[in-house]
Amino acid sequence: MRPRLLYFFFLALLAACGVKQPPIPPSAFLIHPPGSLDASVREGCLRLSWKAPSTEPAGYRVLRRRADEPEFKPLADLPLAERSFTDCEVPAGQSAAYQVQSLNAQGKAGPASPAVPVVFLPPPPAPASLTAEPGDGFVQLCWLSPPSVESPAGFRVYRALLGEPYPRRSANLQLAPGPCWVDGNLTNGKTYRYVVRTVLSAEGGIEEEGPASSEVEVVPEDKIPPLPPAELVAAPSAQGVMLHWNRNPEPDLKGYYVYRRLAGSAGWERITPEPLFEAEYLDTDRALVPGREYDYAVTALDHAPTLNESPKSEPARALTLPR
Repeated sequence: MRPRLLYFFFLALLAACGVKQPPIPPSAFLIHPPGSLDASVREGCLRLSWKAPSTEPAGYRVLRRRADEPEFKPLADLPLAERSFTDCEVPAGQSAAYQVQSLNAQGKAGPASPAVPVVFLPPPPAPASLTAEPGDGFVQLCWLSPPSVESPAGFRVYRALLGEPYPRRSANLQLAPGPCWVDGNLTNGKTYRYVVRTVLSAEGGIEEEGPASSEVEVVPEDKIPPLPPAELVAAPSAQGVMLHWNRNPEPDLKGYYVYRRLAGSAGWERITPEPLFEAEYLDTDRALVPGREYDYAVTALDHAPTLNESPKSEPARALTLPR
């Protein structure tokens, strides 16, 4: 056979037989079901979420079986990045069960997760008269429980900063059992928004949330003044009257104001226009009358926007020196 014919014969043989590839390991076809299915219902809509299995799938398939159906039916195929699904098609008063399967790259479904049964209760009414009382780094919220709900499982509080959407997760990790709840670890000066939802407990511990209450906005702020300065001493000097006192221990201390009056008079006059940082002050006011007695008092201020001011210290009296 001529060399040219041998060459074409060899090419034809390769095309017919193909080029062998490395074998695909059996583990590539293993598909584990998702784990830790969690279900909750809000305003008649189910939200189903789950954790990814140990072997990463290519996607997920959600199955549903309603009470009047004999078997589970595919409801939706989801990409790998989505590990939650919302179903709003089951009317209140009915029930359904849900499963999730993992899908491989070829679209083959693996074993289904354990079924999660859900009873769709009529959504409970929203709480009424929501109020918010700001404090130093916290907010106290209070509301009225809907009278038509005799024994709610509790209440969920949702918080968002002004201009941001409400998150899916509530601010209270545990249900608030009563009509008041305190939200702490907040930043003073920021505006927070709140709504509250009534929660019922259905079969299997599935929570049913009702609609949101009316919204309130609140700004936490420091309303607690520092302690009054202690151990104030007033001593006359050639320049005027020298004052000393113990420095306050508060970490948010801004400074001090000094007040003066004629001994025995009723009205105090502030003689420092700006807060003093040091715990001492020399009063050199030319209005001081030699040989007269004056009372002095000191207050402490913090860094709050409103400058919370403490009560006055115990007064100290000094007799000015004659000139």
